[in-house]
Amino acid sequence: MKERKEMIMQLVKNCDNLKDFCELINSSNLLVSKIQSQKPLYTSGKQFGYLLANKEHLYKQFDIPKKSGGRRKINAPLDNLKVVQYMIKNLLQLFYNTPFEWQEKLEEISKNNATVLPCVHGFVNGRGIVSNAYLHLKQDFVLNFDLKDFFPSIGNGKIIETLCLAPFNFSRFTSKIIANLCTLENHLPQGACTSPLLSNIVSQRMDNRFMSLANKYPTMQFSRYADDITFSCMYHVFDDSFMEIIEDIVRAESYVINPKKTRLQRQSQRQEVTGLIVNERLNIPRKKIRMLRAVLHNWKVNGYESAQAKFKDAFGMKKDLKLSIGGFLNFLKMVRGDQDALYQKYYEEFKILTNEITN
Repeated sequence: MKERKEMIMQLVKNCDNLKDFCELINSSNLLVSKIQSQKPLYTSGKQFGYLLANKEHLYKQFDIPKKSGGRRKINAPLDNLKVVQYMIKNLLQLFYNTPFEWQEKLEEISKNNATVLPCVHGFVNGRGIVSNAYLHLKQDFVLNFDLKDFFPSIGNGKIIETLCLAPFNFSRFTSKIIANLCTLENHLPQGACTSPLLSNIVSQRMDNRFMSLANKYPTMQFSRYADDITFSCMYHVFDDSFMEIIEDIVRAESYVINPKKTRLQRQSQRQEVTGLIVNERLNIPRKKIRMLRAVLHNWKVNGYESAQAKFKDAFGMKKDLKLSIGGFLNFLKMVRGDQDALYQKYYEEFKILTNEITN
């Protein structure tokens, strides 16, 4: 394994042709497969040539509903491109991962790797909307804003520039090939497995600048969940001059703040971070709890088929009602704990109803 690590480090710095790039991708994936005890993936230089020449035609486009309303455009890669993007993702994660991922097994590579910053909670193993919201618990002031068109704002040039720098130090050729294989129409597509990881990698400089800003103020916390950014503090510092600094940082990184989703929430109001209430304890909005209660009541009174039909009509979703309720209950447990009375009440009711249709 040591020889393969050394080969990867040499290829990363010196790769200047498709044959070397293919060797780099195959070697890194063989290493990852041994670490994760999985079957290794392989590709060829000929395959890379085909994908680079035809990538614009190797995506399937469709829409999915947004939680906030409207439709989200998804560009999902076809299988041949999807496999190669997965292999590229494995290579990138050798250099960019969370502190508990792979570290003990990677030695030379891992000792210089850039661990994911503590402020980043989107697309990171072991973190999510709960860990993101928890940082801002019991703060007097919570500032939220979104970055508009997050993935489309990340183009080839930004990816190439970032991968050429430490800790990656990829050759320009390697960086260009990765950028070309992982973008569609010169930006990250919503639907590729590499897009979330690359968005975090490219946003590191912005995250560091925001962290430095937050460190200037006692009690201030900063976090980012994908395009959703939150600052919080025990006292009011979010004046016009603070917002000007924020806007300058965002503009310098070629992003744009979505003014419609910018809000300052005081302790006297309901403070929400990534969909969770953070005033006194982490909680789920009452509207969602009422919806759960209504769906379970409908199931109990009118039967499962009727409740399922009403659920589909109301939300336009094809997902099985039972799976949806089970998923929400798991989420409720994650937020409030398995000893919470509300969780236990609805879980028991769900279990009884599920047993009725099973038996």
